[in-house]
Amino acid sequence: MAGLSIEDADSDPMVQFQRWFTEAIQPDLPDWFEVNAMTLSTADAEGRVTSRVVLLKGIDGGRLCFYTNYDSEKGQQMELNPQVSLCFLWGHLQRQVRIEGTVTKSDRVQSSDYFHSRPRESQLGAHVSQQSSVVDS
Repeated sequence: MAGLSIEDADSDPMVQFQRWFTEAIQPDLPDWFEVNAMTLSTADAEGRVTSRVVLLKGIDGGRLCFYTNYDSEKGQQMELNPQVSLCFLWGHLQRQVRIEGTVTKSDRVQSSDYFHSRPRESQLGAHVSQQSSVVDS
């Protein structure tokens, strides 16, 4: 990569992000590499920050869309403090993108449609898993 020049960047950050996201999708990437993987950072009521990788599931009206269990640690943190940070790392492009903003819940229909689009095994796992909870053994 030759770096980034302001002349080459779009004045609309979402247009620029979508351009780079499209560039990041390359046919010769390993099967395990997910271009839509992003680090999501949230904070609890005391300001302690936690980060984890989630998957971007779409871009709708300039908004990035991902899904989570509302009862998970990240779901509870976002309910208390909707300020989040995202980071995409595309090492094969020598590029990372940081995004800061506020989350809002998708409407019930959109969430339900996404849940029902998942493989049956994933749906069952979501029902029985208590995300972020301590396991007895």
